[in-house]
Amino acid sequence: CITTYDTPNFGCFQVMGGFTCGNTPADQGLVDGQPNQKPRVLSLGGQYVAGPLAIGLGYEEHKEFGTNVPGAAELDDKGYGVGISYGFMNGNLLVGFNYLRREWETGTVGGIAGTETKKDTFGIGVDWRLAGPHQLQFQYQWGNDSKGNGGTIGGNGGANGCGVLINGTIGCNDTGAEQ
Repeated sequence: CITTYDTPNFGCFQVMGGFTCGNTPADQGLVDGQPNQKPRVLSLGGQYVAGPLAIGLGYEEHKEFGTNVPGAAELDDKGYGVGISYGFMNGNLLVGFNYLRREWETGTVGGIAGTETKKDTFGIGVDWRLAGPHQLQFQYQWGNDSKGNGGTIGGNGGANGCGVLINGTIGCNDTGAEQ
C-alpha cells in the first residue's frame, strides 16, 4: 500500500509526503525475531513556486531493505535533493539546476560489517516551450565517483529514485508518486 498527501498551497509553499506500509508479514509467517520484516519507503518534499522562481527539496528513505533471512542485515537507503529553476520570456524558457545525494547501506562487504556507498549527482537543464503543445528540452546530468566502503552500486539510478525535476518540483519514482 502507499499513502501520499499534498498540503494546500500556502503563499507559494507546499509540502508533500508519502509512505508505504510493509506487507511482507501478511504474505509470509514472519516473527518478531526476523530481520527486514516491514520494508518501507518514506518520502518528504517541499516546494516554493512564485512567479518565475521555483525551488524544490526532497528526501526519501528506504527502511529495512534487506533479505528476510535470519541473521541478515537490516539495510536502509536514503537520498535527498534540491533543485532550482528560473523562467524567462514569460515562463516559456526555464533554466534550472539540481543536486541529488544518495546513500546505500550495503551490509557486509569483504568481511567488513556496516558498509555503505554514497554518490552525488548534479544536473543542469533548459526547457523551452514552443508554439502550441511543443517544447524542446535539454538536460545534462553527471555523477561523482561512488564513495565509501560498500562496494559498487550499479548505474546512476540506484535505490533512491526521488529527485528534484528541472522545473523545481519533486518527483519520486519509487513510491509511484510524482508531486
